[in-house]
Amino acid sequence: MKKNVEKEKGGLGKKVLVNLITSIRTIGAIGIIPIYHEYGAWGSSIAAIIIWLSDCLDGRLARIFHVETFFGSILDAVSDKLLCLACLCIISRLNPAYLSVVAIELAILLTNVSSAKRDNNIQSSKLGKCKTALLALSVVCGFLSYSSGNIRSVLNNMNIYSWDNVLNFDSDMVSSLVLLPTLVADAIVFMDYQTKALKQDSARSKKEELLKQKENKMKERKTAQEITHDLFDTEMDICPICGKTLVFNKSVCKVYVEIALFLRYK
Repeated sequence: MKKNVEKEKGGLGKKVLVNLITSIRTIGAIGIIPIYHEYGAWGSSIAAIIIWLSDCLDGRLARIFHVETFFGSILDAVSDKLLCLACLCIISRLNPAYLSVVAIELAILLTNVSSAKRDNNIQSSKLGKCKTALLALSVVCGFLSYSSGNIRSVLNNMNIYSWDNVLNFDSDMVSSLVLLPTLVADAIVFMDYQTKALKQDSARSKKEELLKQKENKMKERKTAQEITHDLFDTEMDICPICGKTLVFNKSVCKVYVEIALFLRYK
């Protein structure tokens, strides 16, 4: 008994730890906005890397400790979406091309919310997870493309000067090139979620139609009294075939029983 209690306490502690990391990441997703205003694209890129690494950490810990919960999965999804939208809105100020990804991300969010209201399964697919990873990489590289001065300073402090000419690039062009794969992946994932939602809607409609048909068929089944009336055009409780008294549901008339059952379950 003691061992079970200790095991439950240990499991609860692990669950709290994992959800705490996810909660901190959610706060960090909102906090990246003031970080950008204070430290610019360089500070935002470092913050985004740390936050996304924590995403890998809490997911890994949840699987190792076997403490996956519905609340944790919802919190994780909300945190990821908040971080993506916050970072995209920030970098859109530097390169408006990123607004296209913001629009698709919002479309995906609305699709999933609408699908969930219709009781569809909105669990993230492998394609969606790959898209999120690509989006994270795109955002970090986008921030870094506007931080060439900071990168140069860090390298120069390490007595590395060979990258000075390489870092003299057009930030808008580099960030746009980094954006393209993410834009394509977002469009594919959006179409995938739409297709999946339509398929689930169709399957649910067919199931509901079959259930409705089954219910109608059950309602259409006649009672023994109705079958008697249809067969013999009478309300008598005496079988015209054998002359025996009919006791419905426990009929002593074998001929009547066979006919009634045949007609009832045909």
